[in-house]
Amino acid sequence: MAVADPVRLGLVQSLARPGGNITGLTTNIPDDFLAKRLEILRELVPGASRIALLVDPHNPMQRPFFAEFPGVARKLGIVLLIVEATKAEELDVAFASAASQTRRCDH
Repeated sequence: MAVADPVRLGLVQSLARPGGNITGLTTNIPDDFLAKRLEILRELVPGASRIALLVDPHNPMQRPFFAEFPGVARKLGIVLLIVEATKAEELDVAFASAASQTRRCDH
C-alpha cells in the first residue's frame, strides 16, 4: 500500500520503527504540500477566490489532510468550500452544493 503519511494515519508507530512486519511505501508529503497545491491551482486560475474541495469524509486516508486545507486556504486569501461525497451517486449533489455555495458567496 502507498500512503502519504502512515504515522499520521496511525498505521505505524514511526517510519524508522514501524512496530511490526509491514510492507509499503510513503510519499512523505511535506507540511507545506497542501499550500503548494493551492498556490499552483491559484496560478492556473488567477482569478479564483473560491475553491471547492471534494472529500470523502469516511476515507481515513483523507481525513488528516482535508482538515488542514481551510487554514491554508485562509492564509492564501481563498474561500474554501468543502463538499462531501462517499460514492459516485452523490457526486451530482456534491457539485450542485459547491455551485450553490459559490452563488451565495457572490451576494
